[in-house]
Amino acid sequence: MNTTAAYAVNAIRSVLSGSELPPVPDGFSWAELYSFARSQCLESLIFSAVQDGLQAAEPALSEEWAAHCEKILIQSINQMDALEEMKEAFTEAGIPYIPLKGCIMKGLYPQEDFRQMSDLDCLIHEEDAARVRAIMEKLDYETEKYGLSVHDQYFRAPYVKIEVHRKLFETENDPTGYYETAPCWQRLVHQEGTAEVLFSPEDFYLQLLMHFRGHYRHSGCGLRPVMDLMLYRRSAAGMDKTYLQQQYRALGIEDFVATAEQLGDWMMSDEAALPEGDPRTMLEFLTGGSMYGDRATHMDNVMQQLKEKYKNPLLVRFLYIVVRLCPPIYKIAWRYPFLKKFPFLLPFCWIHRLFHALFVDKILGHEVNIYKNAQEKL
Repeated sequence: MNTTAAYAVNAIRSVLSGSELPPVPDGFSWAELYSFARSQCLESLIFSAVQDGLQAAEPALSEEWAAHCEKILIQSINQMDALEEMKEAFTEAGIPYIPLKGCIMKGLYPQEDFRQMSDLDCLIHEEDAARVRAIMEKLDYETEKYGLSVHDQYFRAPYVKIEVHRKLFETENDPTGYYETAPCWQRLVHQEGTAEVLFSPEDFYLQLLMHFRGHYRHSGCGLRPVMDLMLYRRSAAGMDKTYLQQQYRALGIEDFVATAEQLGDWMMSDEAALPEGDPRTMLEFLTGGSMYGDRATHMDNVMQQLKEKYKNPLLVRFLYIVVRLCPPIYKIAWRYPFLKKFPFLLPFCWIHRLFHALFVDKILGHEVNIYKNAQEKL
């Protein structure tokens, strides 16, 4: 972990746990810290910890960063207003929905704008999707994606994007089908007087874990999921640990949970050093990327997962190329909407996608480098 990331982690810990922020190291780059905060979507939280030192060292950058945080605050206010507006509209229409992730987590941070969101997420019954679309368009949202994956996307300028999920997870993030029959659906908490339905505290925590794990194993992610987990654990201290352990075993995530919670416990403490081991490895990974990951990390993960499943290196390399060139329908239906009605055209879409990458995007060299880097890690 480089100096910038280490100082950023200390800044985060100072806000969440009250631990003392150490002095700025010699030769420290405030511009790199700003870039790191933006890549992690933690600009407001980190700025709150470092603004005095930043103002003294680089007032121009401090002014720019503060102005950016003002925009984040305005976005946050717009998002929470939109969430309340959506609750009223869905309640009036009698459409039950479950708010997900940041919709709940915002209220658990020291300031709501510390928990930034690119969009608002909620879960509905699939049969209500058309009615929801009509409501969203009546509320002046533009339909960006509809019926192309497990979630529909709506946008209203300048700041509000809403993802309406028909299923909680894509198939690859729930390969065993756990959520088809999970006990969480019998444990829902209906909010009196509204259409809002909440997961039980345990099941919301499980959903946070599974969402984190999906990003971690796919394209990578930043520090925020760990922060979410720990802040939620602290707010819901009475969760049923026996039930949680049963679900961890059913999902096969015991080791992942243990690592994430050890890292989170350290981030929420004033302990000076994080011991060597899986939590430190996870911290290095989370600080080495960005909040929403990237293609290179995704392909590294694909290569490693193939390696775990198949021992033959040649087979691993071949399957890697197949995965990259021939993605399943649900991953590219947004680009080829007609696949929903004509799935037999999928091979032609693979060919079109390949030619577009070679002759329009011209990313062959980039893809080859990603492949070589992933292969070196075998």
